[in-house]
Amino acid sequence: MKNFKDKVAVVTGAASGIGRGLAGQCAKEGMKVVVADIEEARLRDTEKALKAMDADVMAVKTDVSKFKDIEALQANQARQRRHAAWQACGAGSTVRGDDA
Repeated sequence: MKNFKDKVAVVTGAASGIGRGLAGQCAKEGMKVVVADIEEARLRDTEKALKAMDADVMAVKTDVSKFKDIEALQANQARQRRHAAWQACGAGSTVRGDDA
C-alpha cells in the first residue's frame, strides 16, 4: 500500500511504547487511527495527543486476552464504518481456558 491517507489503522497496545509510536506515525501519514489498550488513562492520553495532531482517532479500551473485548473492538469499528486496512498488534497475550 503506497497511499495511506484516509485508510484505517488499528493499533493495540497503543497507550505506550511501540504501539503509541506506531499510532503516531499512522496519524502523520494521514490515516484514521483506532487505538486500543487495557490501560484506559494512558489510552486517553494517546487519544488526546493524536487529536492534537488533527488526527481522526477512536480509542477503545481493550484487553486483548479477552475474546469478548476483541469482538467489542471489531463491533465498534464496524459501527463507525472503520474497516481496517492496516493492523499492528503492539499488545499480546496468551489466551487459555474459557476465553479460548
